[in-house]
Amino acid sequence: MKTPLPLVLTTLLVATGGTAELSAQSITLDFGWTPGVATVTATSNVTAGVMGQSTEIDSSTGYRLTVTEDAGGLRLSHSDFTFNGSNIEELLSEAGQGEGASEMMANMQPDILVDGAGQFRGLVDYPALRESMEAMLAKTRVELEAQGMAEMFDEMMETSMSEEAMSRNAKLAWDQMVGFWAGRTLRVGETVSVASEMVVPMVPGEPVRVDTELELVGRVPCADGEADDGCLELVSRASPDGEELRNLMDIFIAGMMEQYGGTGMEMGITEMSLATHNTLVVEAETLRPLRMESQVDMTMGMDMMGMTQRIQNRQLVETRFSWEPS
Repeated sequence: MKTPLPLVLTTLLVATGGTAELSAQSITLDFGWTPGVATVTATSNVTAGVMGQSTEIDSSTGYRLTVTEDAGGLRLSHSDFTFNGSNIEELLSEAGQGEGASEMMANMQPDILVDGAGQFRGLVDYPALRESMEAMLAKTRVELEAQGMAEMFDEMMETSMSEEAMSRNAKLAWDQMVGFWAGRTLRVGETVSVASEMVVPMVPGEPVRVDTELELVGRVPCADGEADDGCLELVSRASPDGEELRNLMDIFIAGMMEQYGGTGMEMGITEMSLATHNTLVVEAETLRPLRMESQVDMTMGMDMMGMTQRIQNRQLVETRFSWEPS
């Protein structure tokens, strides 16, 4: 006897949890940031290992993130930087380096513009940013020029300070937190891959390809102890192309050795890897971040004068965003 079609369909729906449940597992990640202010705090643990010896450093940093409207989009500004609970400018002033402290911190965390869909538009006032950086580093350049290293310094700075390089790296940081996610519709547990590029700071050369995997883990409470699942947990895993990275570093170090007194010393980079794992908790309706846990692992192998050394670094960072009531 044939099984009635309605019974077959009912059985399939029960086995799969039903079409309503399946469709509910697809979530559209809408960008809904509005003007506001957040206090951002980050605690960091860095472990560095060389030839079996390891060093561990703990620190905490903080800043004020201000979001304002700007030409149909938003401007993200950073200010009031702290290190281990103390104001950065005061710390540098005590060390005799107070002049330019604000500019230095702004350069490390440049202000950016994003559009209404949450996509990166660019840096804020790059010419002024470049001018402040050059002024801040003028003394260092004079010192290196006396040692015959001005050309190397200029090449390194141009690589790191060009508008293209700074924009590319600022865009990648924003994309991994917001831009890659904004506007996507994903199923819970689904993984998608996106490609981008990064510029290795201080190292002349072409940008390196970065492959990032995105995963929507699911709905979670916004804070510990809350019953309402008003937030989303997102995971990203990013790795630049290891061979491109190794080749770039190998060429850079070989050039330095040849130009600045390393003639006759055989040295090469035998391996290079960099992997970043981010876990984000964001507001489901806006994608504003509340918490982010990041793990960055770097491994580099060097062959120097027939001796092999392996350097391994791991950085763990927990960042919390405390948004002021609007």
